[in-house]
Amino acid sequence: ETRTLRAEIEGLNAANENLKMALLEESEGKNRAVSEAESLIAGLQVLKSERDSSGRKVTDLNSTLEEKEEKAKWLISELEETRGLVEELRNSADDNCAKMAVLLSEKEEANRK
Repeated sequence: ETRTLRAEIEGLNAANENLKMALLEESEGKNRAVSEAESLIAGLQVLKSERDSSGRKVTDLNSTLEEKEEKAKWLISELEETRGLVEELRNSADDNCAKMAVLLSEKEEANRK
């Protein structure tokens, strides 16, 4: 009976050792998985930081582009106004030339008489 109990105890001890080994292996596997997950999280945080930085750069660029677009629109309106003034001056100069031609013609006519 004692032999049987010893054999059962040895069998249980062996089974316990097997369970300990299995638990140790499982624990190591979980530790590796946790380590890999932590590494992935760190990588994702780096990517998020880079994305946020890129987002700020894009926002800054968009702001700069909007400012430049506003300046360009202002310049276009100024140029259009200047173009209108130049056209008025040209028309005025043409009118003055025509008036001078008429006056010169009248003067020549008067000189002939």
